[in-house]
Amino acid sequence: DMIPTEAQIVSATSNLDISCTMKIDEHYVSRDITWQRNNGDTIYTGVTTSRSDAAYTSVLHLSNMSLDHTGTYTCTATYSLSDGSDPVILSESVDVVVRGFEGHMVDQIAGVGSETSLFCSVVGDRPATISWIRSNPEIILEATMVSTKLKAASLHKGHDWRTSSTLTLNPITSDHDGIYKCSADFGGSEIESASASIIVKEFGIVQDPSSKAFYAGEDATLSCIVKNSDSQPTMRWYKSV
Repeated sequence: DMIPTEAQIVSATSNLDISCTMKIDEHYVSRDITWQRNNGDTIYTGVTTSRSDAAYTSVLHLSNMSLDHTGTYTCTATYSLSDGSDPVILSESVDVVVRGFEGHMVDQIAGVGSETSLFCSVVGDRPATISWIRSNPEIILEATMVSTKLKAASLHKGHDWRTSSTLTLNPITSDHDGIYKCSADFGGSEIESASASIIVKEFGIVQDPSSKAFYAGEDATLSCIVKNSDSQPTMRWYKSV
């Protein structure tokens, strides 16, 4: 075999080397190995070659892998004869599946007594079990979870399942302040998402406009002060009828 034909299952951000070896035969004046993904354009980046007395080897280096690296990688070996006859072409393929999270969670500022939620979604070759972790101190939180079988053409080949989870916090208290991340377990192989923070603030109006009496034609000033506002809020005034 020129390359390992068993599917390579890896986690996002990891590295993977795929090696392709062709035997050296003195009957052929030139030999060449090329790489393609999903039978598309030839891959040139991350390819290194070496030669021994018996073989010619090409290694495809895939680094800091993302979901988009998932696909079928094909190694093609071409032997050319000196007499100009048709070259001998051999090829073998291997499927690479990257398990990883879709998108990123966003930091949030939440007010005491309000409701907020965090969402994470992971894809892979099988359903995952998702857990939520809050640090400082570390606590495992319960949340809803849904696994969905994907259609063949909905994503990349090998991404057969999407598992998603929503963590809902209601009502927000000061104890919810912290850093959160999502963990996905694929039956012994576990990956973690990037983290997101929830900053809890005690918002509220600390000075209400007080009742006042004015003469007709006189200027009137009423004040309203909001507590713990990191940015200028949108404030509206209403007159009851």
